[in-house]
Amino acid sequence: MLQHVYRSNYTSPGSYVKCFHDVDEVVSLHNHFPRHCFGECNSFSVNISLAHLQHYRRDCVDALKEACDTFKNHTTRDTSIWRFKDVLIRKVNKILFHLNFYQETDL
Repeated sequence: MLQHVYRSNYTSPGSYVKCFHDVDEVVSLHNHFPRHCFGECNSFSVNISLAHLQHYRRDCVDALKEACDTFKNHTTRDTSIWRFKDVLIRKVNKILFHLNFYQETDL
C-alpha cells in the first residue's frame, strides 16, 4: 500500500464511491450506495483531502473500459498515505505477530 503512490485521476463526483451504511435506515444495498431505505436515503460526501477510493488494478473494470486509456495516461504522484506510515506499520506488525505470521524477534 505504501509503495503505490501513483494513481489515476479521480472519477466524477458521486461515481464509484464507497459508503458507510446505517443498518437501521437501509433496506437494501449495492456495495457502493444504498438502493432502498426506510424513508429517504441520505448520503454525504467526504472531501478528497480526508479520504478517497483507491483501487490497485492491472486494468480498468468493464464499466470504465472506454475511459481506460485516459486513466492510465493521466496519473498523479500521491504520497498522502505516507502521513500514516508509522502508525500503519506498527499496527500491521502487531496484528501479524498476533496471528503468528512472525515472531517478535523478526520485528
